[in-house]
Amino acid sequence: MARRHQALRAGSSLGTIPSRFARRLPHDDRRSMVRSLLQGLSLSLLVTLAVCPSSSSAFDGEGLSSLNGGASWVGPGRIETAQAATESADELGTEAPAAEPPARDYLVFFDFDKTDIGPDAASILDRAAQGIFAIGSSNVTLVGHADTSGPARYNQWLSERRAFAVRQYLLGKGIAADVITKGRGEEDPRVDTNDGVEEQENRRVEIRIN
Repeated sequence: MARRHQALRAGSSLGTIPSRFARRLPHDDRRSMVRSLLQGLSLSLLVTLAVCPSSSSAFDGEGLSSLNGGASWVGPGRIETAQAATESADELGTEAPAAEPPARDYLVFFDFDKTDIGPDAASILDRAAQGIFAIGSSNVTLVGHADTSGPARYNQWLSERRAFAVRQYLLGKGIAADVITKGRGEEDPRVDTNDGVEEQENRRVEIRIN
């Protein structure tokens, strides 16, 4: 009889139960043995999934949320315990990066001898308006410029008209700030040129949110 019990214990440790012995065991002992066998098979499945994910194609995909005492499915061929998942999240960090503050300086350019707000300039001015609202500024400075093509007196007037055109656009976006406009003519070029040169980099308005 002792030999039979030893054989039974050896068989259960290998994951098998000799049927001729199991039938002779009391009901409670058989239930305990079956439970031990199922736990052993569950542990073997977990080890197989963790080590050889390609062999578990039946479990690929989403939908398996828990397995064997808290182990969670995190993707095809991978499982990890809730504690390991928590530690990974702590290492990576869960706080979102802080948003960058709005810019305070913007720059728009104009065609030769024009004061019209083109599509590119309008896009930049829209962002400038959003920046003014975000910052809550009550003061905005606009400085107009011109290139050296044409008389200096005319270019002074042209630079002022460009600054005024930008002011009107921003006011049309609902800006309630005090908008100051200035014209510098051809006195402060972005790109140094000789007199009488058409240079788009110098045909501009600088926006400063104070």
